[in-house]
Amino acid sequence: MINLADLYMQLKSYIFADLGPLGCNVFRLSTQSIGDATWTGIGFDNELEDIDGCHDNSTNNTRLTAIAEGTYIVTGNAGWESNSTGRRGLCIRHTAFVGGAETLYGRLVVAAVVADPIHLSSSALVRMEVGDYVELCGYQNSGGNLNISYSSGNRSNFAMIRVA
Repeated sequence: MINLADLYMQLKSYIFADLGPLGCNVFRLSTQSIGDATWTGIGFDNELEDIDGCHDNSTNNTRLTAIAEGTYIVTGNAGWESNSTGRRGLCIRHTAFVGGAETLYGRLVVAAVVADPIHLSSSALVRMEVGDYVELCGYQNSGGNLNISYSSGNRSNFAMIRVA
């Protein structure tokens, strides 16, 4: 029996295979609370550019999904509100469409510093199949919830573009 969702994703991959770079650039215009001591996907509610429909602002808005097989440059950044306790982290989590295997890329964890805001970025070159997705994930262990910050000069961004 044919799985229509799989067939659709394969056809989409073949259709877009020769179009060159595909991808998107999204950002967040509000704070997001991140729970203590857990890697949490950051949601993005605005799109600067979405060439191929790899992001949805309301459904699974933490994800950038590959609609074509290839190698992607993935990059993101986020800032943490001031808090001098614990550590802050950022990474790119790749989840395979088939099997759901997860891999963390560009994982960076730093100590909080004297109640100053901390801004982190992460980048990776990720080989993706049709339907695979990446998420920008934040981590903190301050002992309670802590916000990813937002101000007009400091917003979280997440982008990917197919390069091969």
